[in-house]
Amino acid sequence: MLDEWKETPPDERTELLENNIEITERAIEDFENHLQYSNALFEQLAKGETQEFKPKYQIDLIIEQFETYTTRRHIEVDNRVPEEIETPPVNLGLYSGVLTNLYTNAMKAVLEEDVSSDGRQVVFEAENTANTHKFRVLDNGSGLTEEEKERMFDPLYSTTDVEGPTGPGMGLGMYI
Repeated sequence: MLDEWKETPPDERTELLENNIEITERAIEDFENHLQYSNALFEQLAKGETQEFKPKYQIDLIIEQFETYTTRRHIEVDNRVPEEIETPPVNLGLYSGVLTNLYTNAMKAVLEEDVSSDGRQVVFEAENTANTHKFRVLDNGSGLTEEEKERMFDPLYSTTDVEGPTGPGMGLGMYI
C-alpha cells in the first residue's frame, strides 16, 4: 500500500496522504529497529555467555530503540550511569531484557497519570559496591499501592491499563 501511495506525484498528494506516508514509514522503521534489537537480544540469550561490559552504552542502545515512542509522548529520558561503571560477568541479553522490561514499565507509569509539573521523566542509574552491581530505572509516575507491591511478583499480574511501546504486557517480567 505504501508503494502505491508513494507513486502519487508529490504535487498531487493531499495533506492526509502525506501524513499517512510519513506515519507508515516511521512505523516500518520502528518495527525494523525493534526486530533487529530483538534478534540481537535473543541471540545473546541463546549463546548463554557471560561477560563484563559498560552498561551506559547498552542503556543508550535501549533508549535509542524507543526514542520515537518517548519523543512523541514527551517523555524525558536521562542516562545517568557513569561511563566507568562495569557490570560483573553477566549475560548481555539477560541484562538488556531486564532493563528493557523495567524501562517499558516506567514509560507506561508516566503515561498513566496527568503530567506532573516536572513533565514525564525516566532516569537510569547504576552503581557498584563491594559485592554488588545495582541498576535502577526511576520514573515520576504515580507509584504502586500497597496491594500492588504485595502482588508484583505474582505471575500474570499487571498493574497497568496503558499500552506501552511493546504492547500491553503479560505480567511475566517480575516473575521471570
